[in-house]
Amino acid sequence: MKLQVPFLQLPVLFDAQAMAEEVAAVDPRWWRGRTQRDDGNSALTLITTGGDPDSDALDGQMRSTPPCSSVPT
Repeated sequence: MKLQVPFLQLPVLFDAQAMAEEVAAVDPRWWRGRTQRDDGNSALTLITTGGDPDSDALDGQMRSTPPCSSVPT
């Protein structure tokens, strides 16, 4: 596939230590598997339909999930 315009790489800067601390602070119960098999692939859903962390719905009002509000700022 040939794109009509070239990609632009934007600078991405973040504090890796702070990010690791924030991830470690999230209660493990909020992580969920992202595949049907137990392959260790997990995700933390922060915004979903109705704010339900177990929702995979694609329609409805999007809201923050409980783990999103529990992450320290």
